[in-house]
Amino acid sequence: MSEGTKCPLTVGRRSAAASKRLMREVVGALLLLAALPAAGLVGCAPSSAPELVAPSVLYVSRGPHDAAELRVEEKGAAEATVTFDARDLKGVAVIEPALDACPVRLPVFHCTGKDGDPARGGNRQYFRLSPARGAGAGDSAVLRYRMTSPGRPAVTGSSRIVIGKPELVVDARPDRSDVNPGGSLAVALTIRNTGDVPARGVALFIDTRDGIAPATRHSNCLYRGTTSTWCRLPVADVVIPPGASYRLGAREVFTAGHDATYPSVSFRAAALGTDYVPPPELASQYRHGDGSALRLVPAGSRHAGTAEKGSSELKVPVNNRTDLGTV
Repeated sequence: MSEGTKCPLTVGRRSAAASKRLMREVVGALLLLAALPAAGLVGCAPSSAPELVAPSVLYVSRGPHDAAELRVEEKGAAEATVTFDARDLKGVAVIEPALDACPVRLPVFHCTGKDGDPARGGNRQYFRLSPARGAGAGDSAVLRYRMTSPGRPAVTGSSRIVIGKPELVVDARPDRSDVNPGGSLAVALTIRNTGDVPARGVALFIDTRDGIAPATRHSNCLYRGTTSTWCRLPVADVVIPPGASYRLGAREVFTAGHDATYPSVSFRAAALGTDYVPPPELASQYRHGDGSALRLVPAGSRHAGTAEKGSSELKVPVNNRTDLGTV
């Protein structure tokens, strides 16, 4: 790729139809990138070029004291200049420096990183974003980047800035209060969006401890041993509007080991773009399942759930009365 080569950028203003279509494309790209070791890479460059790392989507809460942090990294170059084109942000979001390392001079400004060690992640720039006056939930704009480095090809990228934030809460309900050694436990899980914009795609983490493990390894989930399950359902599979609830298409089943005493199962859910993505060294430890796919389906009012937290933990006593009676 020669100097100045441009990659296709996500472009658009704030019409409802265009924003919806563009968000599908952006989040779809985020899902693909998150499955790779370099999660969040938005720069378009050949392997010999430096890398530009920034979020594909950044949600900006409308809370008065809850500015969103934007981190942009330049990797693979000891010296690099990033040009920030913030013209599309006008009327949507306000961008300010977070660490005073790079002054913001709108509408287009430049940040030069020096003395960064490419082997240790290179240079980083930090900014705070907050809603512009009059901006409403769902308004969005594109912040564009162009990185240049002496003797290297240019790299371009973008982040879609969305006003508002999806907030997912989970409600887990087991089918029994305890479990026999070697027995199973089925859990009904409901996820509700209490935020002010749709959750376009959902990430679900399930952690098991002390002798209990998933009975099925879903083909669209990743597993680290028997203790951690990581599922990322793309926007093509699920979009949860504000105030709506979705539930698992089937109860999630877990099996207790014969030596289990007081195991636990915890669930966490987040919208894609707000979720935790493990670092490469940890993500590489996960392996795909080969069972039926995990699905989320709309929940009726009977299954809407009443939880108010983003995580839910179940403590599951093990019924050891049979074993005790033979001692």
